[in-house]
Amino acid sequence: MIKNKNANMLAEQTLKIIIAAMAVLLLLYLLFALYSMFTQKQEFARAELTLKELSERMIDARRKGTTETYYLTKPDGWVLITYNSGQEQPKECIHNCLCLCEDEPGWWAFWDWDDQVVKCNKRGVCKDYQEDLKDINEELRFHADVGYSGGKY
Repeated sequence: MIKNKNANMLAEQTLKIIIAAMAVLLLLYLLFALYSMFTQKQEFARAELTLKELSERMIDARRKGTTETYYLTKPDGWVLITYNSGQEQPKECIHNCLCLCEDEPGWWAFWDWDDQVVKCNKRGVCKDYQEDLKDINEELRFHADVGYSGGKY
C-alpha cells in the first residue's frame, strides 16, 4: 500500500510541475507579445519622424538650391523607396511618392512573397510629391544626398 501512495504523490507532483511550466510559458508569451507591440509602435513613430525630417530637408534643399548629406539610421530593417506615377504604388500615393516601409528579411524571408508595395501598404509611411523623384530603393543605415536639380529631388 505504501508504494501506491508514493506513486500517487509522484503523479500529483508531476502534474503540478507540468501545469506550472505551462503557466510560465504562457506568461513569457504574453510578455513577448506586449514587448513586440510596444517596439512596433516605436518603430512606426521613428519612421514617421525620419520621413518628416527628410521631407523638410528636401524642401530646404530646393529652396536653397543645394545638396546636403543626410544620414538615415532609424528604424532598422526598413527601406526608403520611391514610387513615381505610372508605377504600382502604395494606397497612400497619388502622384510621386517617397516611402519608408518595413522590409525585414530573415530566415522566414523565403516564405515571404509579398512585394514591396504590399509591405508598404501593411506597414509603411509615405509622402506624396508633385515633382518627379529619383529612383531610390535603399535599406536604412545609409546616407542620402538631398538636393533638387533638373526638376527632380
